[in-house]
Amino acid sequence: MNKKITIEEIIQKQRKYFYSGVTKPVYFRIRQLKILKELIKENLVC
Repeated sequence: MNKKITIEEIIQKQRKYFYSGVTKPVYFRIRQLKILKELIKENLVC
């Protein structure tokens, strides 16, 4: 049987995973997003 998982359970699991240190730090993610933004701007063809 399939157990239905609530959104709250998913969020709780994701937060636990994030704070476990396995994922990249927030500053890394922000830096990568800024780099992506600049690359998109540089390559935009209007």
